[in-house]
Amino acid sequence: MSFSAIVVAAGSGSRAGGPKQWRALGGRPLLAWSVGALLDAGADEVVVVVPGGAEDQAAEALTGLSGWRAVAGGATRAESVQAGLAALSARDDTPVLIHDAARPFLTADHVARLLDALDGADAALLALPVPDTLKTRGRRRPRGRDRAARGPVAGPDAAGGAPEDLPRRLGRLAGRREPHRRRGGGGACGRNRAPGPRRPAP
Repeated sequence: MSFSAIVVAAGSGSRAGGPKQWRALGGRPLLAWSVGALLDAGADEVVVVVPGGAEDQAAEALTGLSGWRAVAGGATRAESVQAGLAALSARDDTPVLIHDAARPFLTADHVARLLDALDGADAALLALPVPDTLKTRGRRRPRGRDRAARGPVAGPDAAGGAPEDLPRRLGRLAGRREPHRRRGGGGACGRNRAPGPRRPAP
């Protein structure tokens, strides 16, 4: 399935003491891992949203990669996502994956599961398995929690349909983040178009 992608890399990194997207990880800038993974997974186009004036810095960070272009982001993540959506050139029915540059461990398998989860769903997100024991705090005797029904949500988020509908669809999904766990890797959950339970990837 063809798809487009937006990598949001316009943050200031205020909690991390500076922008994370330019920092090195394994000999490559953090941004390069995310963009490279999406291109390797078959993205038709990748729009990289960076701080205004940082386009040259993005070009340096993504040296050796093709099939992407940079646009200036906004003051908030929502504004940056909107800037990325406005820059897409694909048809309105092309699925779009929105990923944060600060999450560098995306794989082609993650992307494939997200795209599969969009079959019959408005939007999908990636949830990873939890290897640790979970307990509920605030109890004299903490009670264990079912790890199979819980998990951290990772990027990217995925949605299909006209660009103007994507924020609404992804917003509906964010309000019901109940991850679906898959043995051996992350799972993907889809938000159904009709009211009812979300549709997990098989």
